[in-house]
Amino acid sequence: MKTCPENGWGSGENQKHKISELEQYVLCIAWQPITSGGDMKKLLICFAAGCLGALVNSLTVWAFGEYGITKQFGVAIAPALKLSWLYPRIVWGGLWGLVFVFPFLNSRLISKGALISIFPTLVQLLVVFPLKEGKGYFGMDLGMYTSVFVVFFNLIWGIVTALAIKYSK
Repeated sequence: MKTCPENGWGSGENQKHKISELEQYVLCIAWQPITSGGDMKKLLICFAAGCLGALVNSLTVWAFGEYGITKQFGVAIAPALKLSWLYPRIVWGGLWGLVFVFPFLNSRLISKGALISIFPTLVQLLVVFPLKEGKGYFGMDLGMYTSVFVVFFNLIWGIVTALAIKYSK
């Protein structure tokens, strides 16, 4: 079984089938085992960076609630700083951090972090708030500006994760 090339995806074999670089990368990740320490290292760095980003995100969410910032805007987000709240957020942050493995905007990691932060934001606003917590789409039952805070908090996650990846190299 061939391994994924580390230096690009433009081999002649792939070009005759007109498969994009992203499609080739996704197929490589989905169908082939991790064969080199470099790939495992990237995964571990991205997961750990995502966990760090989630920790900073969570502490920011907690601080905004603790100091009444969200309340000033009529948003009812003020979690207690407990392990039962923090632990799943850190694990999910690490899992979302794995999206940084995909090869796009690698030279612009902050932009990449901002772009990737859109995905957990959409999940929070369109799945978690309405379906898991019963707070309505976009968390509107928590306040009119809930979605603005969620975008801001997840942007913090994306930027911290990107910076952690950048400085891990």
